[in-house]
Amino acid sequence: MTRNSLFKLFSIAAVLMLLVAACGDDDDDSAEPTNTSPSAGGAPTETREATSGEENGGGGGDDLVAMGESLYSEQGCNACHSVDGSAGVGPTWQGLLGHEVTLESGETVTADEAYITESIKEPNAKVVEGFQPIMPAFANLTDEQINAIIAYIGSLS
Repeated sequence: MTRNSLFKLFSIAAVLMLLVAACGDDDDDSAEPTNTSPSAGGAPTETREATSGEENGGGGGDDLVAMGESLYSEQGCNACHSVDGSAGVGPTWQGLLGHEVTLESGETVTADEAYITESIKEPNAKVVEGFQPIMPAFANLTDEQINAIIAYIGSLS
């Protein structure tokens, strides 16, 4: 009987641990939509709202900016791109969003959301003058992650 009682006790403990783990996962999942609920309107709208929200002193874009700042380090962007205007292997992100950049071809383009998205997914398509075409493609990033990076870049203006 002692062996049977121990088995029952361990079984109950295992079931309780599984329930606690499952509840913990549900809490994490419910926290994600709370953080991303401002983006439920779609990626293009979200980016515009986050950018204008930052320019107007905050708002719904704060979560995106924080996510973008985290991605800046996690994805290794900080190895080549500064956020304080200092020179680096790649162009600085400070003051980049919405400003004109000159490309190797001599063409001038505005570093808007579309340009930055293209530069993340296909970095050698339009290389900024004075920089080498060495940036790897980050095609694995989701639209939300790219929008977060853009929101972070916008916050650095």
